[in-house]
Amino acid sequence: MMFKKKIIQAAATMATLSFLVWPAWAEKAEQPEPAEKTEAAEKAEPAAKKVDPDKKVAVVNDTVITQGDLSQEMGPVQQRMAMQGQAPDDAQMEEVQQKVLQNMIDRELLYQESRKQGFTAEDDAVKAQMETFKSRFPDEAQFEEALSRLNLTEDIIRKQIEEQLSIQKLVDEKILPTISIPEEELKTYYEENTDFFKEPEQVHARHILIKVEPDADEAAKEEARKKLEEVRKKLEEGGDFAELAKEYSEGPSNVKGGDLGYFGRGQMVKPFDETAFATDKGEVSDIVETRFGYHLIKVEDKKAASTTAYEDVKEKIENHLKQQKVQEALAKYLEDLKKDAKVEVYL
Repeated sequence: MMFKKKIIQAAATMATLSFLVWPAWAEKAEQPEPAEKTEAAEKAEPAAKKVDPDKKVAVVNDTVITQGDLSQEMGPVQQRMAMQGQAPDDAQMEEVQQKVLQNMIDRELLYQESRKQGFTAEDDAVKAQMETFKSRFPDEAQFEEALSRLNLTEDIIRKQIEEQLSIQKLVDEKILPTISIPEEELKTYYEENTDFFKEPEQVHARHILIKVEPDADEAAKEEARKKLEEVRKKLEEGGDFAELAKEYSEGPSNVKGGDLGYFGRGQMVKPFDETAFATDKGEVSDIVETRFGYHLIKVEDKKAASTTAYEDVKEKIENHLKQQKVQEALAKYLEDLKKDAKVEVYL
């Protein structure tokens, strides 16, 4: 659904508010590392290495933020920028560093206020969050490798989870109750953003692929096509498409019986895309050639283009608008905290 892609995690917990609550590693941990370092990655890394980790960069009331703390927060940010092909110059990197430091200061102010008002995280909740974080990794070895890569330890993560949960309680108790979204505002948003709720035409298909290298000669192509012709003959004799896909398909979806799920126009290579949408539900296509090789495509289902009804997305709209208002209210809350706080920045 386009709405799900366009509206940023509207159903997520309201208190999960960008860098203000979660540190940078929480987002970075779920992103794969590039296979090899790009030029952008090489440029982005040195800044984090030439620092005195004990140097004070800020003090929030009585809490010191060191250069080491900042570098730890900057590491995932720099890696993410590198993965996106960004190679900021020194001035741009300094601006990014200032923003990251300000986020750290804001988080510290919120954490101190949460403690002051008696909002603390229960041990069980911290443990559960820690387990959720670790579950993102296939095994302990990859978890440890990620910690090493991000210059983190379990104790650091556990402490930051405790801080995040305390801040979340503060937001839940002091900010969320002040937020309400009238029905009229929800309907207006729906009516003014109908493109968000459009569901494009989709097809649910399976395929059987016999691979052919792009530079293969005619003999190799003919051999691959002949192999797929034999599979098609088995289908004509009553063979089950999914079982034959598991046995013969050379694509990664073979373990799922060739199941590609639902996809919209333009998501597959052009010849595959055109054939899938032209084939009737329940039918198997002729052999299709793409840059990957030769395919047989079975169309399991089709969905016509549609617009999701208001009642079906009302809750998501409410969560989205509520998140926006919480961000605004939190910014105002932080302004008030800063009036009574002593914040010194040395960077």
